[in-house]
Amino acid sequence: MCILLFTTAHPKYPLILLSNRDEFLHRKTAPAAYWEPEYPHIFSGRDMARPEHGTWLGITKTGRLAALTNFRESSSAAAIGEKSRGAMITSFLTASPATSITDSATDSAAVDVAETSVADAESSATKFEAEFTGSEEFDADTDADTSFESDADIQSDTQLTTTAPGLHPAPSPSPDNLTTQSWIHSMLRSGEMKGVGGFSMLCGTLRPNGIGGLEPLAVISNRTEKRDEGVIEGTRWVCGNPGETRGLSNSLFDEPWNKVMVGEGLLKRVVEEDVAGAAGSQDCAADGDGGKDEDGEDARERLLEKCFQVLSTDTYPPITESSTYQSELDNLRESIFIPVFDVVKEGAPTPSPPEGYSSFPPKKHQMTEEELERWRQSPRLYGTAQQTVVLLDKRGYVTYVERTLYDSNAKPVEGRREVRTRFRIPGWA
Repeated sequence: MCILLFTTAHPKYPLILLSNRDEFLHRKTAPAAYWEPEYPHIFSGRDMARPEHGTWLGITKTGRLAALTNFRESSSAAAIGEKSRGAMITSFLTASPATSITDSATDSAAVDVAETSVADAESSATKFEAEFTGSEEFDADTDADTSFESDADIQSDTQLTTTAPGLHPAPSPSPDNLTTQSWIHSMLRSGEMKGVGGFSMLCGTLRPNGIGGLEPLAVISNRTEKRDEGVIEGTRWVCGNPGETRGLSNSLFDEPWNKVMVGEGLLKRVVEEDVAGAAGSQDCAADGDGGKDEDGEDARERLLEKCFQVLSTDTYPPITESSTYQSELDNLRESIFIPVFDVVKEGAPTPSPPEGYSSFPPKKHQMTEEELERWRQSPRLYGTAQQTVVLLDKRGYVTYVERTLYDSNAKPVEGRREVRTRFRIPGWA
């Protein structure tokens, strides 16, 4: 199950966000890239198995950010929505900045729709996917592997003034959180959320609030007690104060799973150790000193690696002879990193993970290369597929790094397939 972890506790980074996307390895996915030519300001990976081509995490060059997790439903029928959850992020990232609460609908242009074959699968696998990922079925045979890197360094003198927000959970209106609030209102009014499967979503515009923090980000869900009607009432505002460290997985934000609480603790420790290490080092060079930014490129890279280590924390209980289908599902609540296993064959042996990542549970036996190749052909191989870390520094520079762990044939990527971009949010002051 996917997980988001985010913190405002680092004095040099107003926001650090970590994301694991857990998915079926044969599900067609495009690596992170700018959405050219339609939306060249949006950067994200994309789910190519649904015609909406939505995403689980994305950002714009102007600082609009959104990340989504599926909600674990009680049945497969309740989990599969008529519309893609990823389209919610598309809607937010493409919404006009001028959107107001009085708008009749959100100004969101549609992404090109491609015809995508959606295949039926075995009933046990369907049940797993619906209950735990909410993902619709896809044709593993049509999967294609696409990989490319992109990098941008955007700066602008455009200025944007903001108003400091009030206390959580209801911030005072500012140009940025008002846009977030208005998008939520107009999405509900227009019926855009109707038919979307259960989800929770972190969204907002990255801007300083003028008092040492960020403009708050919203956490919304359509799985509160009142469902769609409870979205406004159930909205939580986070990241508006320094020192916050929170997480979100496939439950309600106020009812975190154990993996979220473990992740919060690990992320807090990373920040504390990084701050302590920086205080005693000479890594933080001034602008122009060796071409490094004020935080130090080396220090930033070390912080990124520590964040990826958090995302690679594997505490998934070993698969044993006594493991059951249900126990394997329930164990997904416990581990930040999900080792690959075949959800059709309960307790199937698993191969080694990509080099440098957490180890899988003990194998039942050592597979031959032929056995391993047959195992990889299963369309129901499931585990952590993408890992992403987003750093926002105090000067408004965003560093976005995505790593894909497996190729379209479910083989561990040689080395680490990494896509990254770095840009400065215009008007940051």
